[in-house]
Amino acid sequence: MTSPAVQKRIWDSLISAESRSVYFGHIASSLQAREKWLAFAVGVFSSVAFVNLISKFQVTGLSEAFSFLSAIAGVYIGLARQSKAPALAGSLCRTWGSIQDEFEYLWHQLSRLDDEEALARWKKIEKMHYDADETASQSFSKNRRLMRQSQSQVYQVRGIS
Repeated sequence: MTSPAVQKRIWDSLISAESRSVYFGHIASSLQAREKWLAFAVGVFSSVAFVNLISKFQVTGLSEAFSFLSAIAGVYIGLARQSKAPALAGSLCRTWGSIQDEFEYLWHQLSRLDDEEALARWKKIEKMHYDADETASQSFSKNRRLMRQSQSQVYQVRGIS
């Protein structure tokens, strides 16, 4: 049986991994949604029907402004699609989910493990945790508000106050 201190360390790591999985899931979803909305905007702004509609308002420069916005959105979409950020965020979400699964499995084994064995397994999983953190920190700036929101979501689901 493991000591309460080792159990707390493993529990905290499990919650951390789950929070990060939720966090990167939110980031991936947000990046994908932004790309969809921009693609929709380009489609609308560049459509003949839309151009004909706004030309009826006879406002000087309105057609040019929408053409300019369409071009800007199109360039942004092109750059966003070349960016690997949405795919990387999705990959990090899955990686953190796998790490969480490893901690969950370890958590359920604690009644059969002594401190030494539990800590050895924890260190092995913690190495994956460290590697995922390194990848994330090189590619994404930390959004503290979203991280707190993700942690709150995990606490709520798990009934932690």
